[in-house]
Amino acid sequence: MPPATKAPPLTRVIAPQDGSGLAARSLPHAVAIARASGVGLLLYSQLYPSEVDGDPERSERAEVLRSLADAITEVPVEVRVEVAASPIAGLEALTLADEGALVCLSSHGRAAERGGPALGSVAEAALGRLSGPLLLVGPSCEEDRTPIAGEVVACVDCSELSEEILDPAATWARRFGMALRLLEIVPERWAQQVTAGAEDADAGDCGHTPGCPRGYTERLAEQLRDAQLTVHSDALPAPDPSQPVPHIVAALRERGAGLAALSTHGRTGLRRLRIGSTAITVVRESPCPVLVARPRSLQP
Repeated sequence: MPPATKAPPLTRVIAPQDGSGLAARSLPHAVAIARASGVGLLLYSQLYPSEVDGDPERSERAEVLRSLADAITEVPVEVRVEVAASPIAGLEALTLADEGALVCLSSHGRAAERGGPALGSVAEAALGRLSGPLLLVGPSCEEDRTPIAGEVVACVDCSELSEEILDPAATWARRFGMALRLLEIVPERWAQQVTAGAEDADAGDCGHTPGCPRGYTERLAEQLRDAQLTVHSDALPAPDPSQPVPHIVAALRERGAGLAALSTHGRTGLRRLRIGSTAITVVRESPCPVLVARPRSLQP
């Protein structure tokens, strides 16, 4: 497991908005996080130069965001609209200036309203440029699921890159007093061997990475447990562990998870977990928000 790093305290929540109803789906979660953390909320939007003539703070987009802000009474709210040629240039500048900021946005993987870029593409670009974790709210996210209650379910697959989600996931769980559950999808034959009492039931590979044995998630859990954090471990059998998405989503539903957490890259098993492929499927189908992080070794 990669060494833990001290996460900066949460300083504010940034909720990018484009004026669409889909983008606004992230707002209840952003407000809940800000309220529970005692920090402010920034409603942020970028306009392309061709979309505005004059001061962006006097644009129609700014008026829409101010209307959203007026309806939020639980936390202090700031509105900011900027002009930039890149869809995330402003977000990048904000997070570089404030390492404790959390970006929370909706992702639906199709063209945004008003002819803007695909919000899934914005999420992908954000993961490619922003250094911290990103909270994504997909179209299947249930209204009664909140990322600050229930369990944090972190998906791992025996690769060191997938394990880099553990530090952000554990930090999140401690911050909001949640339990952490480590989830691995393993070969169905393992469960059959254990049930049958096979002598080699604890031997062999996990189905993802050669040399990774059974009991992998419990070993990780033992390293993470402390007085402030309850950690559970699950190894769920599947006919084909290289196709984990349906099993991940089913586990999130069955366990009433408040938050899913995963890395965007991995060399094996979850190697396709990146926004635009498998991870966007998890985000699209997950019943709860998804905390996504790019491993430090792959950051610019």
